[in-house]
Parts: sequence; C-alpha cells; structure tokens
Amino acid sequence: TDLADMLVRRLNLPFRTAHSIVGRAVQKGGLDLSTLDSASVEITGEALRTRGLTVAEVDEALDVETAIASRKATGGPSPVAVKSAIKEQQMMLEKEREDLERINETYSGAVSALIRDARGMAGE
Repeated sequence: TDLADMLVRRLNLPFRTAHSIVGRAVQKGGLDLSTLDSASVEITGEALRTRGLTVAEVDEALDVETAIASRKATGGPSPVAVKSAIKEQQMMLEKEREDLERINETYSGAVSALIRDARGMAGE
C-alpha cells in the first residue's frame, strides 16, 4: 500500500493503476524497480523509470521503519502515536485507581458501620 500510495503521489498515477502495478509486481515475485517497470509496461505501456522513479524512492517506500513512523494518527504504530497512547492510558489508569480507592474507603466505612450497628442491636 505504501508503495502504491507513493506512486500516486510521486508520479500522479491513478489510485487503481498504482495498485494494479504493485499487485502485478507481487505476482511476478518482486517489488524492485525492474519488476515494477515490467508490471507498469504491461498495465500502462510505460515504465515507471521513464517517469523519473528511482531505486531509492522504491526502497524508501518499502522501508518498514519509515512506514511505521509515518503512521502518526491516533492508534497508529508510530513512536509518537504509541507514546501518546501510553500516556493517555496511564492517566486513565491513575483515575481508575483513585476511583477504586474512594469506593474501597466508602465500602470499608459502610462495613464498619454495619458491624457497629449489628453489635449495638445484639447488645454488645
């Protein structure tokens, strides 16, 4: 998907065409520039290299770290998004702990009052 998206952005290819080229390259067994060129010639009649695509651009589009880092939306896997999600969850956990502490104090007070009242009724 990242590779096809790069073809759309960089070469102004239609979305479906870019995905068809990448899909055909996968069927051919490779995602290198030569295989992409071959797939592109079959689909569009033109090699991507002639439109200015480089090996470096293909390699960058396929780089896992680059792909992960670019997913910055909430819930995404980028380090920035993950740190933000962890911080948010830690704050929620702290609030839950505080709520639980209050509930526990209320419960303990109610149990103590119940025992005290029961002893009073029993004449202790």
